[in-house]
Parts: sequence; C-alpha cells; structure tokens
Amino acid sequence: MRTLDKRYRRLLLFYPRAYRRQHGEELVTTLLDAAPAGRVRPARGEVLDLVRGGLRQRFRLPVGRRMVVLAALVAIGTGAFGGTAGTWLGLRIAAGLPDRAAQQAIADVVWGQHYDGRLFDPIDGRRPTGVGSRTPPAWSFAAARDRLTAAGWDVRQIEADPMSGPGPALVGGRHGTRIRVEQADGLVWLELWPARPAGTLPLAVVGWLAGAVAGWLLAAWAGYVYRIEATAPRIAVATRAEVLWWSPPVHRVAMALGTAVCAFALFEPVWMLYIGMGLLTDPQTVQGLGPEVYSDAALRLPATWIGLCSGAVVLVTAAAAAVFFRPAADPAPAAAPVTAS
Repeated sequence: MRTLDKRYRRLLLFYPRAYRRQHGEELVTTLLDAAPAGRVRPARGEVLDLVRGGLRQRFRLPVGRRMVVLAALVAIGTGAFGGTAGTWLGLRIAAGLPDRAAQQAIADVVWGQHYDGRLFDPIDGRRPTGVGSRTPPAWSFAAARDRLTAAGWDVRQIEADPMSGPGPALVGGRHGTRIRVEQADGLVWLELWPARPAGTLPLAVVGWLAGAVAGWLLAAWAGYVYRIEATAPRIAVATRAEVLWWSPPVHRVAMALGTAVCAFALFEPVWMLYIGMGLLTDPQTVQGLGPEVYSDAALRLPATWIGLCSGAVVLVTAAAAAVFFRPAADPAPAAAPVTAS
C-alpha cells in the first residue's frame, strides 16, 4: 500500500500546488480505499484521469470573459517570442557561404567571363550578401540562366523581385545555397546566402506552442493571485510605507497597470515577429532569412524592452503577492475549560 500511495502522490504533481494542498489527501485516500488488495500500480484509467484532471486544473482560468481574453492575448504574445526563438534556432543549422574558390567560380558563371571584382564579405555567414560589377557586353538574363543551369543551379527568372523592386531577377539554389542575380544602373548584382534549413518551420511551430502554453499558464496563475489578494497579509510590517506597499489594492493596481503597459508596448513588436514567422510558410520567398530580419528589427525597438520590463514587473508583483497574501489558516478552537466536579 505504501508503494501505491507514493505513486498516486507522484501523479498528483500534475495538479497545481494549491489544489494539492486543499484536496490532495482526500484524493489519495479515496483512491487507496477504492484500490483492490495487493495492487502496487495505479490502473491505466486512473493514470489517464489524474493526468487529464491535473492538466485541466492547470489550464483553468478564473471565472470571467476578461480573464479569457487576457490569457489569449498573453499566449499570442509569448507564442510570438517562442516561435521566433525556434526560428532562430532553426536558422543556426544553416551552413555558411561557399568558400572563396567556389564564390569565384559562381561569379565567373554569372558574368560569363572572369570576375575580377571583390568577393563576398558576409555579416555573419548566413545573411544575404551581394557584389556588383559593370555589365559585360552582350550580357542577358537568358544567357546567365543557361550558364547557371549548365553548372547545376536550379534557377528561374521572375519579373518582379519583392526584395529589390519591379525589375527582373534570377533566383534559385544549389547544394544548400540560394542565389539571386539582378541588373540595375548598368551593373550586374549577385547575392548568395544559405538556404533555409528544412527543420526551421517545425522548430518555429514547437517554439510557438511552448511559448503560447507558457503564456496561458502564467496568465492563469497571475489571475488566481489577483483574485485572492483580498485577504490580509500574513507578515508583520513596521512602517506606513510597508503597510501601503503590502496592501492588496496596491498590488492589484500595479499588476493591472503593468499588464496594460506591456500589452500596449508589445503590440508592434509582436506584429513584426509574426510577419517574420509568416515568411517561413512561403516557399517562394526570395529572401531566405526574412524572419531574422524582422526579429532583429523588433528586438531593437524601445517598445519591446518597455513591454518586457512591464511584464517582468507584473510577474514579480504576482510572485510577491502569492507569497505574502495567502489566506491565514483557521485558528484552532480553544479548549473547553475543565471544571472540577
């Protein structure tokens, strides 16, 4: 029975701590009483019921439509950061640019003659980097496409390049390297960058799910803390300043203001992060590392850090409230006076 008791208590870890503190003993006692003699492991149905019930309790929100809307917004925001983290991790898998000899060979094919200009100097080995030189005589997109095809490149000509403007361009790839060839102002431009790894989109989806789930759970936890702050603190305070800070109304106002500032400040950055992740779903995106461009721009916005700091203030305030604003235990009844008979 002791082994079965331990295993039931281990399954109760799926439930929130407050729920275990209030109902844990009752659940374990009921399960042990219903278990047949000699059982050492919980039945499969009991395991599934306990896991399902625990997860339901963890994802459960305080009553009210506003709390549901708030939790959804938090999940959307944290999902954006989680998906961006997954995208960043996926893009780290990308190989670097070809070596200098391979770059020279590619440039010679594009220009149709020996290219004697400078070669690539990438920022980090992953972002697109381009070189340009004067257009050779009789150079054309069709001839450049034929030479690249003969060299093993899978290229096509597009009439409107979304990255450079309405002019035509050659785009394609080979052996994990993407290529773009343009002509403008009497110059031929060549850009190379690593192809987006196939695992980038799955990692972005996993990151988004992890971020959204974490955001929902944080919102549920903060919501319950916000709701139970009507109880008096269980700590001794010495000054009026401490009384003011540790009063429930101050914490409730701090959490509400922090949440409002966080939501307002992070609207634009989150929107930009979702635009960047949306490029992962478009196989025709010429700019292979577009998500990284958008994420870098979003993280440089002052509003991003204002929103993140406001969110941190909300979490710290909620954590302090969860520690100091717990309902006090009911006092034990006084013993009846003993009278001499």
